[in-house]
Amino acid sequence: MNVSRHALQATVAILATVGGCTDGVPQRPSAPTLIPTTVRRPREPCADQPEPPSPPPPAPSATHAFPTHPRDEMVDVPAGTFMMGCDAAAVLECTPDAQPRHAVTLDAYAIDKYEVTVGDFALCLAAKVCWEPACPLGENPNEPMRCVRGVLASAYCKWVGKRLPWEAEWERAARGLDDRPFPWGRQEPHGRACWQGDGPCDVGSFPGGVSPVGAHDMAGNVSEWVKDRYKPDFYRHSPRRNPTGYLGPPLTLVVCNNPRCGITRGGSWTDPLDALTTTARTERGVAHKFESSGFRCARSAND
Repeated sequence: MNVSRHALQATVAILATVGGCTDGVPQRPSAPTLIPTTVRRPREPCADQPEPPSPPPPAPSATHAFPTHPRDEMVDVPAGTFMMGCDAAAVLECTPDAQPRHAVTLDAYAIDKYEVTVGDFALCLAAKVCWEPACPLGENPNEPMRCVRGVLASAYCKWVGKRLPWEAEWERAARGLDDRPFPWGRQEPHGRACWQGDGPCDVGSFPGGVSPVGAHDMAGNVSEWVKDRYKPDFYRHSPRRNPTGYLGPPLTLVVCNNPRCGITRGGSWTDPLDALTTTARTERGVAHKFESSGFRCARSAND
């Protein structure tokens, strides 16, 4: 069969257009394959047809910008007397370590409006005062800091000129002057706290769950370290004015399994409902890591 030169040149041009390319040399196209018309085959670029440049990465979201100074928003709590602990008539379960209900008088103090965030803690790391937490630092600066041992939480608070709140201070800020089981009142936490979902949540995400003094996330999100050492029956003989926790010899407790047991309050997004109450106490080994434990700081009025 006779084929003209013009026909051969046209065939080569078609192959170069629809076939694959390797080092700029046109290749014979493979046998046709039946594929859906809505699917396009990727075309292998030829050497003389460079791929278009990749689009630039998206700019970081303004909501994920790390701060340059630690957050210092605090709420003032006036001096006064409140009822601490619970009794058998409590709305939810009242564990023996939260009994008896008793009057406590506190001097004036201030407590952080929000839990310490990843962004806040990153600044302490950069200053080489804090050390790495027990799990990787998150990428969202607005989430509460977690995986923090009690000693590390204390180190951060000291760095910003504060301290961890005493347990009585924490409870007073969470429940106010009445016997409310939750910081916001007696309603269930849904829509008022970061609980039973994908957590943790950005701090301050639930304004409907603010405590009587204006503190956010005192139930759910992350449980919070306080300064006290734990003793199961401490309330039975605790001081009635400015209590500072158990100060006796070390105790080896079954749950904590540590001679120096600390306390977290408020429960976390992973905890059962009873742990979110304003009176619930959880014993923790101060040197152990807990992925759902964070903290906030406090400061005495005369500091």
